[in-house]
Amino acid sequence: MSAPSSPSPSRRTTRRSAVLAGLVLAMFMSAIEGTIVATAMPDIAASLGGFSLYAWVFAGYLLMQAVTTPLFGKAADLVGRKPVFVAGVGLFLIASVACGLAPSMPWLIAFRLLQGIGAGAVQPVSATLAGDLYGFHERARVQGWLSSVWGVSALAGPLAGGLIVDRFDWAWIFWANVPFGLLAIALVTRFLHEE
Repeated sequence: MSAPSSPSPSRRTTRRSAVLAGLVLAMFMSAIEGTIVATAMPDIAASLGGFSLYAWVFAGYLLMQAVTTPLFGKAADLVGRKPVFVAGVGLFLIASVACGLAPSMPWLIAFRLLQGIGAGAVQPVSATLAGDLYGFHERARVQGWLSSVWGVSALAGPLAGGLIVDRFDWAWIFWANVPFGLLAIALVTRFLHEE
């Protein structure tokens, strides 16, 4: 009988804690976008005009996130979790930069719709990846980490939005996502190895 084969040195293993950190960052980034804009909207409306379209800045983001969540969940099953996650975070970041550069309220709403599409990829794929990486006995703890992101973002979002608008330009509400998103992409790309 031959000795059991050991994994080849070239085979890379997934570092679960690093991937989980990337998932938490991405979920925080997309979750806080639902609330951080609330305290900044008076300044945004004063800067861009279009006060009658005020509600669409919130509704467009959340609507697109809700509509695209099941679509990206299925796409992750078909093409893999990692490419869908990276594409979703990438789209979210591009739309975030565009939101900060929006010249008018209709443009801001259009970019928020794109941001919502990206967030629709982040939420289901993050939860699915956590389920893939952690066994049944560990999932409650990991889901607790992911769920706590929503509570923290609900509390931190309006406060952070107010502080950013008070100290900087309102565009930084959107641009602040970029380092979080890039770090999330780097962690998941580097440490998640799908078959």
